Amino acid sequence: EKIFEQEKFDIINHHAAQINVRTSVDDPLFDANVNIMGSLNLLNFAIKYRIGKFIFASSGGAVYGEPDRLPVTEDFPINPSSH
Repeated sequence: EKIFEQEKFDIINHHAAQINVRTSVDDPLFDANVNIMGSLNLLNFAIKYRIGKFIFASSGGAVYGEPDRLPVTEDFPINPSSH
């Protein structure tokens, strides 16, 4: 939180996550703590420090797998690589 106190941000561009599928399976609580709680912390900081824009990046591969065509749109059939 110190960085939010020291600097003035206009936007949060959030790409950080624990993405190792094996880790997710072996230790789902760790995975949830890193991914969910980390994102919630950033969202709360955005509110607390009145940061008006928040970009959340998500891996398309985690949702859509290996698509047969690009670009992938949001209505593309899901096929997670973790299946």
